[in-house]
Amino acid sequence: MAIDSWLPALLGYLIPIGLFLIAWGGMAPERARRAATLGALSLGLATLGYAAVGFAFHLGGASVLAPEVAGLQGLDASWGIDANWGLIGLKGFFLGGESDTPEALALFVTYLPMCAAAVLLVVLSASERGRGWQVVVGGLVMATVLFPLAACWAWGAGWLSRLGHSMSLGHGYVDHAGSGVVYFLGGMAALGALVGLGGRTPRTPEGHVEEMPPVHFPLLANLGALLFGLGTMGWSLAVPFHVAGAQLNLPRIAANGLLAGGGAVLASQFYCWLTIGHADALMAARGMAAGFVIVAGGAPFMPAWAALIAGVVAGIVLPLGIYLVDRVARLPDQTGAVALG
Repeated sequence: MAIDSWLPALLGYLIPIGLFLIAWGGMAPERARRAATLGALSLGLATLGYAAVGFAFHLGGASVLAPEVAGLQGLDASWGIDANWGLIGLKGFFLGGESDTPEALALFVTYLPMCAAAVLLVVLSASERGRGWQVVVGGLVMATVLFPLAACWAWGAGWLSRLGHSMSLGHGYVDHAGSGVVYFLGGMAALGALVGLGGRTPRTPEGHVEEMPPVHFPLLANLGALLFGLGTMGWSLAVPFHVAGAQLNLPRIAANGLLAGGGAVLASQFYCWLTIGHADALMAARGMAAGFVIVAGGAPFMPAWAALIAGVVAGIVLPLGIYLVDRVARLPDQTGAVALG
């Protein structure tokens, strides 16, 4: 990793911070305190778990993508049918041996915030109903198994990223900054956790006037959305390893992120005005995050108008998704993690 890419890569650590703040914005104080404790504990264990086994599962075959990088030549083992159908990496456990090089450690530092984001989507959504050990174990499973497998397939020379070679399907599966690998995976895992934990919220009485989810800390939520957007753009502009060597239009990435985030905020507030007659601070923050999420995977390749439309769609779909989760499925997801994913 070149030294000039470290700053935008480190900005990626604003992504989990932003998710934390957005989630806290919709939590009652007692719930927020518990979520903070479980979230911090889960992130600590997730860091250790990703370093111990997750990194190897994710990037144990990284030399396939960059055989010219001397520091990655030791990461040359993956399990699968052949080189184009890799399923899981097998080198780099505990960041020792072949992964104890500046280049390999740079990869660990770069991808850790994305792992942390996927972990938080599960942990924060499950923190209300789950027991402490259940929530923490769920986060650890995400960091050591689920995220590394998905990231290997899409970002670590796995079978999805190689579909262009194996089946002549264009460039294969392309997800620049984690729309699917991080957020869809985290959202679906959060949905599975909520269903598995059981319990439903009470049915809404007939004649009840619908309102948006309560906002307890609007400033934190909107600050979190801004930090999340800044982190997403920073990480994207770092040109992460899985797109190294590609000729990317970096100004397009930044512009598309801003357009999608802005369009999503406007659309989410328009939805609020139509349904409840006024704007909503929490939905604005969640809408902005949804805009950055929906465009993250394709920001380098989309024209500006498409990014704006994608953001508008995300801003409308997000509150609809929250309504379906909260009112129809009656799942206790005060964080909006399922709808965000």
